[in-house]
Amino acid sequence: SDIDILVVLKGEVNAGEEIDKTIPIIARLSLEKDVVISCIFMDEDRFINRNGSLLRNIRKEGITL
Repeated sequence: SDIDILVVLKGEVNAGEEIDKTIPIIARLSLEKDVVISCIFMDEDRFINRNGSLLRNIRKEGITL
């Protein structure tokens, strides 16, 4: 089982920096819950205005938190 998370942020996004900031908690939760958690970081403008297959699938099947 796995959990895919899209994190939509305001302003410019540096995915590498965001991964560095969140990897400790994501790794800990993955181990504690015995589940693979993956995060994608994206700026709000890209999320709203792009229409690739990944984003279409997220809009169709995703759950907003």
